[in-house]
Parts: sequence; C-alpha cells; structure tokens
Amino acid sequence: MKLVLTWGRIVKILIIEDDKNKSSQVIERLNSQYSNLTFSEKRSFQQGVKSLRNSSFDLLLLDMTLPTFDIDTNSGGGKIRNFAGMEILEEMLQREIHLKTIIITQYESFGEEQITISQMRTILKEKYHKNFIEIIYYSSSSKSWFENLTKLVGELNESTDS
Repeated sequence: MKLVLTWGRIVKILIIEDDKNKSSQVIERLNSQYSNLTFSEKRSFQQGVKSLRNSSFDLLLLDMTLPTFDIDTNSGGGKIRNFAGMEILEEMLQREIHLKTIIITQYESFGEEQITISQMRTILKEKYHKNFIEIIYYSSSSKSWFENLTKLVGELNESTDS
C-alpha cells in the first residue's frame, strides 16, 4: 500500500543530480512508496540554483558533486564541482531559501582533502542546520540508501503534521 505524504496535496520534490540512473532509481523507489509526489529534475549546479530561485518545492534531494552546466553533445558541463551540494546550500542560506535538503552521494569522500561522509555531515549540520537534514551514501547494489531515504521522508512528513 502506498502512503500519502501530507505536506500538501502534491509534494513537490526537486532533484539536482547529474547521474540519470541514480535520479531514476530515487524517483522510482519513492513513487513505489508514496502516491502524491511530483519531481523536477535538474542536472547541474547552474540549473539547480536557477530552479531554486524561480520555483517552490517541499523537499530537495541533492547530489554533492555536480558539473557547473548541463552536459550535452556540445558541452562537457564545464568544471566538476566537488562541493556543489555545499555551494547550493550556501546559496540557499544567502538568499534565505528555506527548503529541507537531503544529500544523496555516490562518493565516500570529497575533494583533495578526502573529507569523509561523517566529517561532511558534521560540517553541513553546523553551517546549514536550517535546511540540511542528512547525507546518504548511495550504492545501486545496496538497499540501505533507500531505507534511509524513506525513513527520513516519513519523518519529515510527520514533523510537518504536528
């Protein structure tokens, strides 16, 4: 049986993710659990920020590492931003955009400094506590990422009910 999230009639989720397979899995799995979700997908830092500025959402699912621009047949997407997720959270903080955010990443560490997921979680909670909820390690061969995501989305739903 599918659950209905009660944040509003339709729950609008923005996914900023450059890996089409990963975003498809996230959407497919969430749609299998909940019946009232709509998704807007963006594939780069620039398009994600533009969407945040111009539209309203109930939840943001965000990759940490993104290309600057959309990748297409004519463009490689520009520079890969290892900390794009953090940069987007910073942009949200500066523009006072309040949106619960879950980071879903395929990397166990980030940047030349090799910041671990655990260290990144601490940094993000400290600086972006108004928006940042959690960081989840994604692996297509594991179910734990989806169990964690489903639990977090359910908890967010419950917290908005009260």
